[in-house]
Amino acid sequence: MIAADTILNALSAHIAVLDREGKIVATNRAWDRFANDNDGPSNTRQAYLGVNYIELCESAAAAGDAMAAEAAQGLRVCIERKRSIFELEYPCHSPTRQRWFLMRVTPLDDESGSVVVAHEDITARKQAELRSQRDREQQRVLRELLEIGVLDGSLADKLQACLDKLLSVSWLRLQVKGGVYLKQGEMLQLVASRDMEEEKLAGCLAVPIGRCLCGRVALGDLPAYFACVDERHDIRYEGMPQHGHYILPLISGEIVLGVLVLWLDPGHGYDADEEEFLRAAAGVLAVIVDHHHSRQENERLLLQMQQAGKMEALGRLAGGVAHDFNNLLASILGYASLARERYAGIADSKLDDYLEAIQVAGRRGQELAAQMLLFGRPDKDVQENVDVARVMQECMRILRPVMPATLRLELDVAAGLPPISSHAGRLSQVLMNLCINARDAQGGQGRIDLRARTIEAGGQICSACHARLASGPWIELSVADQGPGIPQTVREHLFEPFVTTKSAGEGGGMGLALVNRLVHLDGGHVVIETGPEHGTIFRLLYPIEQAAEQREQLGTGDQAGHRERLGRRILLVDDEALIVRFLNEYLTLRGYVCTPCASAQEALARFTAQPQAYDLLLTDYTMPEMTGDVLALKLKEMRPDLRVVITSGYADLIDEARPQSGLRRVHLQTLRAGTTHRPSR
Repeated sequence: MIAADTILNALSAHIAVLDREGKIVATNRAWDRFANDNDGPSNTRQAYLGVNYIELCESAAAAGDAMAAEAAQGLRVCIERKRSIFELEYPCHSPTRQRWFLMRVTPLDDESGSVVVAHEDITARKQAELRSQRDREQQRVLRELLEIGVLDGSLADKLQACLDKLLSVSWLRLQVKGGVYLKQGEMLQLVASRDMEEEKLAGCLAVPIGRCLCGRVALGDLPAYFACVDERHDIRYEGMPQHGHYILPLISGEIVLGVLVLWLDPGHGYDADEEEFLRAAAGVLAVIVDHHHSRQENERLLLQMQQAGKMEALGRLAGGVAHDFNNLLASILGYASLARERYAGIADSKLDDYLEAIQVAGRRGQELAAQMLLFGRPDKDVQENVDVARVMQECMRILRPVMPATLRLELDVAAGLPPISSHAGRLSQVLMNLCINARDAQGGQGRIDLRARTIEAGGQICSACHARLASGPWIELSVADQGPGIPQTVREHLFEPFVTTKSAGEGGGMGLALVNRLVHLDGGHVVIETGPEHGTIFRLLYPIEQAAEQREQLGTGDQAGHRERLGRRILLVDDEALIVRFLNEYLTLRGYVCTPCASAQEALARFTAQPQAYDLLLTDYTMPEMTGDVLALKLKEMRPDLRVVITSGYADLIDEARPQSGLRRVHLQTLRAGTTHRPSR
């Protein structure tokens, strides 16, 4: 029969037998080896015999070991036969190793009161349980980080909440200190931090990419571990303590968006599991940043589409109102002009004053209508290479005399600026509108700065259409004031027609709407910088382009020669009765013979009856049932040599109709009475 000692010594558990007083009366070899490895008595079984194990446990409990007290209590209840078994799991770590044991106390089945104490090494099982628990906690933390990412709020607030969450994870052996940097151009900008006040003062708010540890990690796509910082830590400050770092890049696809930097105690041992989790956390932060940027981009594109639709609708409305308004003004101005001409010999100065007042008011109305028409359907055909310096100097020459003496105008134009593809009149109108707004914003006092230069402007967002500017060189024209700034509520509608912050009678609200329209007509954009303490800067960005094609111009010549070239017999067509009556009388007084028609159908019938009776067709473009270009085409089918003049407030409508109607050589002229027309041959 096998001896009991042989069986006990074959077991891997550390086993001892205690008598009813708690003294050790027997041990196996595993117990002896463990005691020897942990600075116990010499490796002899007799060294433990007679030692009171309960007292050993109570002594450890008195030193603050709560588990030792629990073990002593378990031994007593088993010796007293109050429990048939007692079990206790406890850690037993050394400086170089972590271990866990299961203590099991079992009474012997006799009257001696003895118990068997077995300590079984459960380190493998405990480590597996801890790994599983850590995995679950890691998944929970990563899930909570993602949940933070989808909440409403600024990106900085989200990253700050994520950083605080990471630094609160108990099993990560980190200092409660760290920061999140995002790339902005060639710099890393600190957007979230914890306990980094001294580092901020030392220059860590913005770190050049490629400099210091964070900047170097941002150049690549691999995390970095530093047990203790070295000479590569370029940014230092007096009294900086020794420390280590985990620095992890935030990567989306192949693009580094920023870095996550975490502080470590000096000499922190490298932990592959720790780094693996932090890499996953950095990946979640990258997803949050990328998602935020994508959502911003989608919102920007949606806003751009909405703004484009709104501006198109407003443009059509403004253009339609202005077209009808212009017709009325043309009649008023025309008849006022005819009245002054017919009664010029009558010595009645009051009558002439009254008629002149009508014309002055009418011309002011025409200026407003012209702005509305330009906003609704700007003339894209008028384009040339514009010398920016010359136009800005001319604007200064015009503005200085009319500005208050308390307001200073400053001009700064960079040398060698290339021309922009625009029109000198359009560009002057844009700059004058902005300067007048700047004057009003600061109550006629202070200073207005006009500046022109070449810049790299890729990635900026237009304040009007919300488009992102293409990378590359742009010409920037800026107008800066020292006023109170523009409130956010006003900024949202700043470029809409008739929106103004001025009092009644001080402005019609078309200025900035027209600025926006004209700048975008030339392929440019408007970027606004404004703040309550910094005034407002309107930055107009124009693409640098090749020379615009020169437009063919048609000279008007003298009136008599022009009449001889066109002939005297005119077929006059307009659906506005007042316009027809005025033009008929106006042209008749100048020696023309007119046949007035109130519709295109009437004109077509008259011409069909007598094709050779007319030398010229003078017709409005926009008419019901048949437009002027269609009428011209029908008449020219019968008389190819017929000359045609089409009038319209919509210049580009005629441009669009030219290929279909056969119109050529389009040129803008203005009649003395105020109507505009585009003759073609």
